Amino acid sequence: MGYTPTTTSPDYSIQAPETATPTRNQPDIVALHGTSRDSKLWLTENWITLGKQLEKQGISLVLPWASEAENQRAQFIANALQHAVVLPKLGITALAEIISKSQAAVGVDTGLSHLAAALNKHVVAIYTDTKPALTGVMAGARECVNLGGKNMQPSAQEVMLQLKTFNIVTHE
Repeated sequence: MGYTPTTTSPDYSIQAPETATPTRNQPDIVALHGTSRDSKLWLTENWITLGKQLEKQGISLVLPWASEAENQRAQFIANALQHAVVLPKLGITALAEIISKSQAAVGVDTGLSHLAAALNKHVVAIYTDTKPALTGVMAGARECVNLGGKNMQPSAQEVMLQLKTFNIVTHE
């Protein structure tokens, strides 16, 4: 097409609004566990393992949800952890603010993972049913990584290793 593609990370120029959303007392990572198809889900056991590993480092999982199935999954994950927070049902603007105040986001193949990248958060995007080379998150000002692929289930340890490279956690 006659142009040279850029080699720098995009600047999405998106900022979440500042409202009266309460600040949480300890560092947290937003767990974007909901997606449009069950085939894109990361195993619930992996979310729990990740949450336990994060809690050892003083980091809690924050679990948003949109559907009743997502609410039930969020409650199940939170019940297995000590400090996880299940958010009330939120609109996209309020959720963007929550994401913007987090340490990072870990998410499955969902638009919210892309939103987190656009908000300049570190993102570990987990793919289990699609090819991340086609639809993976693209970093803005912060690093993002795409794990997995078609018929793959990355481990919680792989996610922790990526969070370590972002300097979010100190050990796996």
